[in-house]
Amino acid sequence: MELQQFINDDDRSVHSVRRDGGQTVVADFGPGAGDASVDVVGDTAIVMHGEEQTDIDLPEPVARAFMENGVLTIELEADE
Repeated sequence: MELQQFINDDDRSVHSVRRDGGQTVVADFGPGAGDASVDVVGDTAIVMHGEEQTDIDLPEPVARAFMENGVLTIELEADE
């Protein structure tokens, strides 16, 4: 799934903020997602929640991607 599709998905609360240094995307995977994890492989963020996997294709280099209490945060760096 492309990042823009993920941001526009109505099934979860997703917020995206652009700034001079890049973009931050925050997504709440909802109650019960406290065990979810994220791993970045190349230009793909892979979110695991139980048996469910969500692959997110990232358009820019990732500065950080992490999960905390079921909330995914992806920080993208702006192209130089």
